Amino acid sequence: MRVTAPAAAERIAVLGDDSRYHLLVNGRYKCAEPWSRRRKPAPSALLHEENCSWWTPNGMLYRVNAPDREALKNGMHGSMRVRWVVLPTDRHVDPALVPVRQRCRTFRNWHDWPPYAGPCWGRSFTR
Repeated sequence: MRVTAPAAAERIAVLGDDSRYHLLVNGRYKCAEPWSRRRKPAPSALLHEENCSWWTPNGMLYRVNAPDREALKNGMHGSMRVRWVVLPTDRHVDPALVPVRQRCRTFRNWHDWPPYAGPCWGRSFTR
């Protein structure tokens, strides 16, 4: 009996009108929420949702997380759910060539992006 390996997933990075690249795997965006009961504003519109949280010791300096549990008790913290609509553009590139800061990465899809394989401007990895 001969077993064939499954075909590799087709991955494409698509630039959105929010200036970030969105990962399309086998025709499905990995970072978008489904449009359950809402009407799509455009046929290609992608609904994005993200939880943003913060902590501050004094209301002037902010961090994503408190440094430890004691600081969490003494500081102020909060979170907010943010939603926005993204329209994909016609610019497509290899996902490995998209710098990490330009990727739309959510908790749900960060592992789907390949490692960055583009140029390392201004850095030298030789000793």
